[in-house]
Amino acid sequence: MRKKPKGKPMSRWNKVRNKAISKRRFVVERTFGTLKRTYGLIISA
Repeated sequence: MRKKPKGKPMSRWNKVRNKAISKRRFVVERTFGTLKRTYGLIISA
């Protein structure tokens, strides 16, 4: 996802892009959060 430039409006393309990414990212983040909270999953890089 992209952040808005400081003091400037976000471009329409970046808003659309962020919306598309966030729909999938929400599912993934929720899943990993549940695995970590419930089963103590530890992911090392």
